[in-house]
Amino acid sequence: MVPSEAFEVESLADTPIVDIHTLKEIWERVTASETSIRTILKCNDITKEKLDSVKEEAVALSVRIEAIRDAINLSFQNIDARLDATNEFRGQLKDQASTFLSRGESQIEHEALDKALEIIRDEVKTLELSKAKLEGKASQNSVVIAYIIAIVSLSLSAMALFLH
Repeated sequence: MVPSEAFEVESLADTPIVDIHTLKEIWERVTASETSIRTILKCNDITKEKLDSVKEEAVALSVRIEAIRDAINLSFQNIDARLDATNEFRGQLKDQASTFLSRGESQIEHEALDKALEIIRDEVKTLELSKAKLEGKASQNSVVIAYIIAIVSLSLSAMALFLH
């Protein structure tokens, strides 16, 4: 055992002696390096946590974006359906409008109806006048018949008076 202690003493004797200030400076550097390494590791952990958080947010955002895309597609489908219905209705109105009279045609028809109405009015007036004439003749016939009856009754009365 003695030789190994002697060996240690010899080996220590061969090493250069460092003063306390240098050791203190080395110790401060090692401590600062350890502190820096710990800080870097903490920053790395924080960065990993933030990165994980950002990844989770990115996944959530991609899910929301996909939901928004689906909603937009559904809205487009609804709008397309409404526009198709509107176009169909417009087509029906166009078909219906093609069966209507044009302004010129309706004006010609209206003028023809006005002329026919005027003719009918004239004919009604003519009929009213002929009716009035017939009624007048009928009342004249009534007067004539009344005269005849009166004359016959007077004659019969006069004969009855003479015969009695």
